[in-house]
Amino acid sequence: MESFRPTTVFAFAGTYGEMAAQDLSVRDLSSVEAWYNTGDAAHEAHIKALIEQGSHETVGRDLKRCRVSGSVFTDGLGSSETGYSLFHNGHRPGKSSFSRCVGKPMSFAEAAVLSEDGTPLPPGEIGRLGVRSPTLTPDTGTTR
Repeated sequence: MESFRPTTVFAFAGTYGEMAAQDLSVRDLSSVEAWYNTGDAAHEAHIKALIEQGSHETVGRDLKRCRVSGSVFTDGLGSSETGYSLFHNGHRPGKSSFSRCVGKPMSFAEAAVLSEDGTPLPPGEIGRLGVRSPTLTPDTGTTR
C-alpha cells in the first residue's frame, strides 16, 4: 500500500482485522481517504484503528471544502446471493456508532426481520433477515 498509495481501499472484514493487528503508526497510510468493507460487518476496534489513518475532504461550516485528519469507513453487509452490500453503516473519526448495527438498507432494497413463518417482527426482536432487491441472485434459495 505504501508504494501504490491508494486513496480508497476495498476489502473484507478479515483483511481489515489483520491490518488493524499491525502497528499502523510505522506505516505510511496518509494517502487513504476511504475504506469500504463488504461481506460480514467489521469490528469496532479494527474500524477505529483504520479511521485514525489518512485524511478526507468534508464541507466546513463556511460551506467550503476542507481536508480533515482521519479517513472514513463504510461498513457494508452483503453476500453473493444478495449481489451487493445491501446495508451500509458509515464511520468517521469522532462520529461513529459502534453498536454492531449492520446499517441501513440501500435505497433500492427493502429489509425486514422475520419470524420463522415469514411474519415481520417488531423492532428489537430477533429473527431472520428478509430482503427484497433487484440485485438478488435467482434460484439460490433467496427468492421465495
